Amino acid sequence: MSIHKLTIAAALQIARKGLASQYEPGEAQVIADMLLSHISGLDRLGLRMAMQQEMREAEQANFEQLLETLQTGRPVQYVLGVADFYGLKFRVNEDTLIPRPETEELVEKVLAWVGKKPLKVLEVGTGTGCIAIALKKYAPNLELLSVDISEAALKIAAENALMNGVEVQFIACDFLDQSKWPGIGDFDIVVSNPPYILEAEAAFMEKHVLSFEPHNALFVTDNDPQQFYKAILDWAGQSKRAQAVFLELNQTFASGTLELYKDAGWEAVLHKDLNDNFRILAAFR
Repeated sequence: MSIHKLTIAAALQIARKGLASQYEPGEAQVIADMLLSHISGLDRLGLRMAMQQEMREAEQANFEQLLETLQTGRPVQYVLGVADFYGLKFRVNEDTLIPRPETEELVEKVLAWVGKKPLKVLEVGTGTGCIAIALKKYAPNLELLSVDISEAALKIAAENALMNGVEVQFIACDFLDQSKWPGIGDFDIVVSNPPYILEAEAAFMEKHVLSFEPHNALFVTDNDPQQFYKAILDWAGQSKRAQAVFLELNQTFASGTLELYKDAGWEAVLHKDLNDNFRILAAFR
């Protein structure tokens, strides 16, 4: 541990330098801010106003330990055990994907369409539960059921629902196994951010994603990359109640997914994400 006490300003500088070999300067700055906010309990504005404040001994020891872990490439959300999503906080670990800003836009599209209607929503592939929990938080009239194949992810999702003060039902289910569908029930809306990254795309992905995030939540096989979108379409097609489907997509086959739903008689449209990529599909009947 350091002999002299660090100010918050000095700790931020040390963190930025320590992360410079793994991240772009802007990202290193954001991660340094997240680290110091977590340790000090201050938000970003509070940090800026407390730059000359000295860290307590325990805070400084915690800072040095966490920074050392971050330098292994482990994502900051896993190191801190928490991620922000749609104005809410979520527990995360290596059993769950880290919520992405692009997925907030999926939630936004669903909320805009739902309004205050008391509809039943099925989420396929829940992870941290961030989509379902955000929907229930901002549209309390919704009734939510989330399914996932991972028992470990479902445990985290249930804890996140409790932490955010909402009621969502979580059940273990391999949605690709159609024999499980009768036990799910019927719903007005299906929403999903399923695995959609091709195995061939792994070579172009960032190391900290590949090394730490759960592969079964990221990847689909190259020979059937749209397996979840097809399964959701089949489920919704045999449902008497389903009115709408909202999906997060791989931009590589967004147009193909659009055609799948249009060919099945759905009125479907693609939406761009904040990076100007076609990432969201909304389909109605």
